[in-house]
This record gives sequence, structure tokens and C-alpha cells, in this order.
Amino acid sequence: IFSVNNTHLLVRNSNNKIVPLKDITINEQECNVEEDLPPKSITPISIDGCNFSIEVGKYKIALETTSQIFSKTILVNTEIGLTDCSSIPGGNWSLVPRDDELGTPNFCVMKYEARWNGSGTIFNTANKYCGNTNSGGSNGCPIDGSIGIISKNAEKPLTQVNMYQADALCEQFGEGFSLITNRQWMAIARNVQFVNENWDGGVFNSGALFRGNNGINTPNSYNGNNPQFPSTNINARLLLDNGEEVWDMSGNIWELVDEVINCTSIGQPCTGLMPQDATPNANEFITYDNVVNTGKYSEAELFPYNTSWNWDTNGIGNLKVENSGTNSNGGYLFVMIRGGYYSALVNERGGIFMVNFENTPYISNPVVGFRCTYSP
Repeated sequence: IFSVNNTHLLVRNSNNKIVPLKDITINEQECNVEEDLPPKSITPISIDGCNFSIEVGKYKIALETTSQIFSKTILVNTEIGLTDCSSIPGGNWSLVPRDDELGTPNFCVMKYEARWNGSGTIFNTANKYCGNTNSGGSNGCPIDGSIGIISKNAEKPLTQVNMYQADALCEQFGEGFSLITNRQWMAIARNVQFVNENWDGGVFNSGALFRGNNGINTPNSYNGNNPQFPSTNINARLLLDNGEEVWDMSGNIWELVDEVINCTSIGQPCTGLMPQDATPNANEFITYDNVVNTGKYSEAELFPYNTSWNWDTNGIGNLKVENSGTNSNGGYLFVMIRGGYYSALVNERGGIFMVNFENTPYISNPVVGFRCTYSP
């Protein structure tokens, strides 16, 4: 597993063992760089010595070890881009490294779920609810984003906000701010899955990924408040490979993603747009290893590194799909919400890859919140 950053290969040893690297080939040019990968984390390998100049474009890269060859096409962008999130408004933010396969540059994400900052009027100040219904009428939060939000590890997360309102609340910070997109969420998920400290076994693919407040006490989750605030249990934290942190992206509350599937143009069932297993006309939970059609999504936009990871024992979560019938509000628009929440219901135990497609983008629910991103 590898990517290019300027004139270095960032090589992830997926087995966390020392692997003798025999050769590197870039666009069929042999670089013949010999390195030993360390047993943990990510190692940059300089490719300056192979007379190859990395420029913007697509590159076919192959790494040959003593036992196998890894090959991958990578889109290279030599611009470093955003390098710091400390000076932007809205509380605490974390820098997320770019993902060339997803096309996401470096960006900032709220370190914590969005909270109300006390300015403007919301429906329920005691419980930090933005709306007052459970379906379409979230009228406690103006669509113009005139209330204030902040990323901080205190007070209850702001909930009962629909997707359009959440996006407006994010955009109030200024140009470049928005509700998190699915590709941005996946850039985080695809990054944290390789960080040893995010596995309860201490190294990649040992035990399960941490998944926070899921209503059950296990080595990777815990039974906290409904929801938990502040978040102090280490099982609720995920580390990016640059050392930055995100909290409660697994469990605690569902989080809205700026991603809507419109099935009205093709009618029902929603086959071809949503992921599906062998029974596409069912409203059901499915696991990643049973997905036979990814719908409108690429594998990078949906899957963990290993699709055979168990949704529960490996802590990644599963998918709730609605390939027949209507959404939770009787319509044919379906919003993506991710991460899971504090309930101990077995199928809804969360994970960083957890996806739920059953709801309308106008959902206003006390267990659904959001977080914002910034990309200049």
C-alpha cells in the first residue's frame, strides 16, 4: 500500500513485518532501490536516486518484494497545499492528508462533532436540539445558518439538523467550508485504518479498529452517555498517520454526509445507485464482503482495505441499504449518514466505515449530527 509525496514513496507494510524491498519500477523504469521496511508505521523511501523526476500526472508504480509484487496507478499532485488548521475559525480542527486516489487534497476537519456555540436561537437549548420533529420539519435551525457552531470537546453535540441546514451552518465560516463529503470521510477512514494505534491489538489488523461509544464495553468500544460529552475514552479517538486526531467518528451519534442519492429519476428499486448484495430488493444490513455491486460508488469511496474484515469483530461497521420502498419520510431521496451511534443494537454498532442509506436528507433526529470541513 503506497502513495507518492513529492520525491518519496510512502510505503505501508500491510502485514507489519520487515519485508526486503527488491525493486521499484515507475512507468516501467527500474529504480532498483533496496530498503527494508520497518515492522510498523509508514516509511518514506527516497526515489531521487533513480533519475526520475516526479511531476503532476499519473504513474504506474510497482514494488517488488521477495514474495510478491504490488502494483498501483497513482495520480501525483506535487503541490503540498494546506499544511495547518490552527488558525481557521470554529474551534478545534485536524489536518487530513490528501488521498490522490479519491482526489481529496489536504483538508481540515472538525476534531469533534459540531456543537452549538451559544449564538442565535435553537429549539432546545438544554438538549442542544436544532429541530423539534423527527422527520422533515427541523424548524429550530434557520436554513441560512444564522446560529453559530463550534468544534469543541464539551457540551452535547448539536443534533436534529437536516443535511441542508448542516451545510449552511458549515458555510457560515466562509469560503471553503462545507459539510463533510463522502470522499472526505473516506480519506479519513482509509488513512486511519493503517495506523497501528487505532487497533485494539496494538498493530494493524490485530483485533479491531476502535469505534467509540457504541453502548457496549469491549476492547474497542465502550458504553457511555447517550451521547457522551466530553469524550475522554481513548476508544473514541482515531489517529491519522500525521499524528492528528479525530474523535467520535465511530459511535456516539450518526453524522450527516453531503451525499444524496436521488432514486426518483429511475424509480424503485434503487438498484444501480446504492451498494447491493445478491438480493437488491431488500431493505437490509449488508457486510462489505457480500457487496456484489457498489452502485454509483468506486471501491475507494466505500470499502475498507480488506473487505473480508468482519463488520463487528474487526470494528468497521456495515451498510444499511434501502433498495426497495421509500425513505424514512416516504420519498425517494436518500441521504448518507455514517459512523453509527450509542445504541447497543447489534447491527447498528458503529465503525468508521459504517454507512446508512435509509433516511431522507430532511431527517431531523436527536441521534444525528454532523461535522464540517475546510478546503481552500
